[in-house]
Amino acid sequence: MNYWTTKNHSFNVNIEKNLIRAMKSKGARYCKMGDNSDINNEASSWWEDCTFGVADQSEVADQSEVADQSEVTDQSEVTDQSEVTNQSEVANQSKSYRKLKQDITVTTVDGDSITGYITHWVNGPCSSTNAMNWFIIQPGKYPTKYILTNEM
Repeated sequence: MNYWTTKNHSFNVNIEKNLIRAMKSKGARYCKMGDNSDINNEASSWWEDCTFGVADQSEVADQSEVADQSEVTDQSEVTDQSEVTNQSEVANQSKSYRKLKQDITVTTVDGDSITGYITHWVNGPCSSTNAMNWFIIQPGKYPTKYILTNEM
């Protein structure tokens, strides 16, 4: 592949040369996970909860209006079984997960601090390079728009 060079290092990465150039022109920096212990710790302040799915929580009916299936001991207490089933289906389609925040401050391989968001992540082995457990941080907020050129 190509090399990402820093002030003091050079790393073989799985990123095209023109994209490396564009990312670096916007301030992107190479970092190692080992220098940033919170990067793999989803309980750290670098991470936040996120929910995705078919229905936004605001679209889901008020929980007090629909009997919770697990709390019903006698099925005769449920007046509209289809309403409970449909509510459960909607809840099951929404998934929750942890994601990295946009404004995290990390240490680069050159020892500098930079605040931004992770734009490229390699956790473990990766094809086309022997480098493992590294990431590229981009200053600012997502998304950063890159202009790719064929300049040398």
